[in-house]
Amino acid sequence: MEIKNVTDGLADENLIAKGDSSMVYRGILMGTITVSVKRFFPTNKRYEDDKDFITRAEMIANVRHKNVARLLGYCVEGDERFLVYEYAEKGDLREWLHGSSGRNWPLTWRKRMEIIQGVAKGLAYFHEDIEPRITHQDLRPSKVLLDYQWNPKILDVGFSSHSGTLDEKIDVHGFGTLIMELVSGRVSVDQRSPQVFLVEWIKTMVANHMIIDILDPNLPEFPTMKELKRTVLIALRCVDPEVEERPNMGDVIHMLQPHDLLLSTSNIMSS
Repeated sequence: MEIKNVTDGLADENLIAKGDSSMVYRGILMGTITVSVKRFFPTNKRYEDDKDFITRAEMIANVRHKNVARLLGYCVEGDERFLVYEYAEKGDLREWLHGSSGRNWPLTWRKRMEIIQGVAKGLAYFHEDIEPRITHQDLRPSKVLLDYQWNPKILDVGFSSHSGTLDEKIDVHGFGTLIMELVSGRVSVDQRSPQVFLVEWIKTMVANHMIIDILDPNLPEFPTMKELKRTVLIALRCVDPEVEERPNMGDVIHMLQPHDLLLSTSNIMSS
């Protein structure tokens, strides 16, 4: 695969995102298929060698799940590494929560809940339905893509992790924090705010019976109090400081169903 041909020479006009360790370009594959090309910075030492990178890429390329971004290919050129993913028409969740898109067209409560449920299913698939089990370890809004139907697709699974129970619980914590960002519209860490850490702020708000004030003020419509409480308490279960007390993702999927409110505010807030 000739990456520079796919992305028109990695042209600036095709750059769609830039992070701490990579850049993402829009590209055209085989003349007709729009794709996302992730280019890792040469200084990124996440992988021990090319063999490690290729092994991970080939493993993830075989994965097929509605809520996981499909890896179409990979490329190693000298000290640079590229991943080619299916294209997500709506971009990433970070833009819709914290960027201009979210400010101008805020996500509805229903869309937010569908995103939460979809991400939960994607993580549960990796944690419980395949062998070897795979974890993410870096789940955040920028790692969740949205297709034209607003289906969430988890990005970069398998490229920052190894399997293991503790790692799965790290993903559960990341998922809980993601729920909090979707409910509140706030970033997980905001050095400009008196309440720097979102998790601690939400714990305080719940303890002070101010749960309604957690809601993103830009929401086009508000959920029922019952649904809000259920969603926030699930998030709190997921970020329990006692790692082994966090639920697994299969349990979380059941908790997200309206009839399955197996939660206790007092138990959560005492941890």
